[in-house]
Amino acid sequence: MTFFFGDFIITANVMLFLEDIMSKIQKPRIGIIGLGARGYDLLRVCFVPMAQHDIIEITACCDFYEDRAEKGAAYAEEQLGKRPFTTTNWKEVVDHPEVDAVLVLTAWESHVDMCIYSMRAGKKVGVEVGCTYKIEDCYRLVRAYE
Repeated sequence: MTFFFGDFIITANVMLFLEDIMSKIQKPRIGIIGLGARGYDLLRVCFVPMAQHDIIEITACCDFYEDRAEKGAAYAEEQLGKRPFTTTNWKEVVDHPEVDAVLVLTAWESHVDMCIYSMRAGKKVGVEVGCTYKIEDCYRLVRAYE
């Protein structure tokens, strides 16, 4: 299932994550991990507009490449008037006290470890695409969730 924001398609798992987290936390503070082309577009077309409507707060922007993290934070600051915490270390986002939930928008290879670490840290986790290539990793994710 997909949802359209203008010309942009958002997959159902991101929308379900956002719906779930907003049902538990009035204005969730979101940390975005992964600001490549897809992550940056989601920031620009989905998450910043939601923050402009006071639905969420973007509190952290992270990418392995510093220029991408900075670009995302600069855009959020330009649009929202507040600069999110910026880092190239995804664990700093998860461990940040002003982050309620993380969105993992990186390459598939990094999803499992990021999601398990985040869940064990007590954070809500959303993943933009499928999470793993291996069935055993699916079981690891379920065990971490439980």
